Amino acid sequence: MNIYFVNKKSKIKGPLDIKDAYQNHIIRIGDVCIRDTESGMLFLFVTNNTNKWELCKCIGKANYSETELRSNTILFSFDGTNKRKGKIEHLKWLSNIYTSDLIKNFFKNAIDILTYKCDYWNIELFLKIHTTTPLTPYKENKHPITETTTTSNHQIPRFYSYLDNEIKNTFCYMIEKNTTLRETYEFIRKEHPKEFKIAMKNFLKDNPESTIYDI
Repeated sequence: MNIYFVNKKSKIKGPLDIKDAYQNHIIRIGDVCIRDTESGMLFLFVTNNTNKWELCKCIGKANYSETELRSNTILFSFDGTNKRKGKIEHLKWLSNIYTSDLIKNFFKNAIDILTYKCDYWNIELFLKIHTTTPLTPYKENKHPITETTTTSNHQIPRFYSYLDNEIKNTFCYMIEKNTTLRETYEFIRKEHPKEFKIAMKNFLKDNPESTIYDI
């Protein structure tokens, strides 16, 4: 199993883009990515072979003020046969910034393996990870809302139709969870700045007198 850190400025589009110096894929199903974002440090469990962050299972999010984690890097690697390796101090720091006992115990287990206190993962941890309800940022909406649908007592704004399909799913899920329109736009703008800018440009070209909040 591998634990990999992805920094805030990384252009990596999804876990399958992560490769070693020989262009070998590092991350597979069952691995963990710690992804730094504007909204916090996300704990992502890779559950499928689709190369999208949104389809990883987001187990937790942590806020922090400063970090020494700057570059994309392997934090932990061990397959039960090869030499175990990792960055214990970084794992300890991550353990401290999360409030979830599940995540704290996960990092403790990783540290125990690196320090030879144990030689295996606690299967109960992974059972809990698999059964934990994911956080909203990376859970796709299975029934996208159409432009005529109303949600949270508001109609979907015209700007919605200018978003690409991936972002539409995120938009719909957040709105259905009673996230305000302003907060939803802010999240999308931070997570998908290029796509948001293109959508805004096309919207204003077609609707010069309107705003992205207009129905």
